[in-house]
Amino acid sequence: DLWDERDHLPLAAPCTIWYIGAHTAGIDGQRLHERYTGCTIDVFEPVRPFLAEVRRTWREKGLDRARYHAYGLGATSKVVSGVTAPAGHAGQATFAMATVGTATPAKQPGSPAESGGEPTVEIELRAVTDVWTSLRKHMHASTVDFMFINCEGCEYEVLPAMANAGLLQNVTHVQWRPHVNFDQMDHIPQNYCLAQQQLQQHHTTRQLDGSPLTRIHWERWSRRER
Repeated sequence: DLWDERDHLPLAAPCTIWYIGAHTAGIDGQRLHERYTGCTIDVFEPVRPFLAEVRRTWREKGLDRARYHAYGLGATSKVVSGVTAPAGHAGQATFAMATVGTATPAKQPGSPAESGGEPTVEIELRAVTDVWTSLRKHMHASTVDFMFINCEGCEYEVLPAMANAGLLQNVTHVQWRPHVNFDQMDHIPQNYCLAQQQLQQHHTTRQLDGSPLTRIHWERWSRRER
């Protein structure tokens, strides 16, 4: 259990958390806010109706150490059209790994999307390296203390892009969820192995929920002492 109290990370103020992928409530982000009271949380959610719901819920609960960003993160900056965002869906289609400006939304068998009935939205993605530069002023010692990634596919762009730019080594702890359920994403096993190799350069596996032979649900990595 990655929320086991025995694995409480040693995060002390001032500290920064990047919470990438919040959906409609930001449940994991609420846990982060409650657990790490000295940290400010940057919330990244590209589906604007989802982010509006997160902001409303957090404010009602008095969660006030957050900065909200109405865009997602990727290797490059772009706008993706045709992303399905039906009420109550589980988030499978909120990120499309398209290399051009449009993407075919993911469809689930038997869903109204197959008949063209699902509403769609346009989402903005920004290059993670550009966002790092623009938010550096909020970081302590140019470091993100905890990066929590559950962004329905963007992990396969964000982690390599940060590693290639020499930024991943400036993240103290990384918790991410590898996804496999995207028809528009090619070479998922290869992308996963690449992310593993790049993380291993400066980080050590702290926890693993699942197995590469079956399915990995969550991974947590911590940077080795320099």
